[in-house]
Amino acid sequence: MITYHGGSNFVVWNYDATGNQLNLLVNTIGTYTGTVPIDFLQDEQTARFKIKAGGPWNIDLLPLNQARQAAVPSTVNGYGDDVLLLTGGTADELKVDASQAQENFVIWAYGTQRDLLVNDIAPYTGTVLAGSDTKVLVIKASHSWSIEITAR
Repeated sequence: MITYHGGSNFVVWNYDATGNQLNLLVNTIGTYTGTVPIDFLQDEQTARFKIKAGGPWNIDLLPLNQARQAAVPSTVNGYGDDVLLLTGGTADELKVDASQAQENFVIWAYGTQRDLLVNDIAPYTGTVLAGSDTKVLVIKASHSWSIEITAR
């Protein structure tokens, strides 16, 4: 979980132990609260962060098992960036409503591989198929969203 209280640009990068930049985790203007994944890919191991902020910020590093859980099937509502750990059944379709969102709206699915399910300029509504081994959804959003997860 990352939080920032300020009106200026807020940017968070993660780096490995040799100083290689891994990912742009957050890049926004103004107050921010969100959950983003780190080290989800095999060759990633975060050793440090680079933060640009004009106000107070906080980063809480949590293990994946403490991510927000979403039962399959269910409907999950959220706001902003989030990580969802799927529990129960096997996900089939994701019926997505990000009609209140602005800017880019993205959903990544993680299982044995990483799949980009949605990458669109909001507002976005649509239905996408989740891979049968999807265990985690990563949502990148600027506003509210809803995902109805159906089971196979």
